[in-house]
This record gives sequence, structure tokens and C-alpha cells, in this order.
Amino acid sequence: ATIIASIAAAGDAVGLTLRIQTDDGAPLADQRVFLRHRGRSLYSARTGEDGLLRMPGIEHGVYEVDCPGIATSFQLDLRS
Repeated sequence: ATIIASIAAAGDAVGLTLRIQTDDGAPLADQRVFLRHRGRSLYSARTGEDGLLRMPGIEHGVYEVDCPGIATSFQLDLRS
């Protein structure tokens, strides 16, 4: 699987969009995604039919993204 992350400025915060797809580009729907900051869970949701998940208004910082359905986790640096 592939995860594509996009960010956009949203005032003092950022908007984060993740797209989870197969290696050939087909969207992976209904994938649970967890967002954690310093070990604390901040957000949990599932991707839509288009493989997208949008998280608005995230403060700048370093986050852990966990996608258990595809056995992937990684850190995402959203510091300004």
C-alpha cells in the first residue's frame, strides 16, 4: 500500500489529508487511521470510498500516524 500525505495552512494550524491506496493506485476504503501526539490519541477515523481521510485544524508538531489495516505506522513532522 501507499500513503500520500498533503498539508494545507489553516491559520495557526494545518489541515492534513491522507490518501491510502494500493501500489497500483486503487483507493483503499474503510481503513482505520489513528493520529497520536506524544503517545496521546488525538484522532481516529476511517478512509472513505476514495481512500481519503481529512483532519482539519491540527497544531504544528510531530505526530505518529498508525494504519493497522495495512500494518504501517510512521512519524509526520508538521512543525512550521
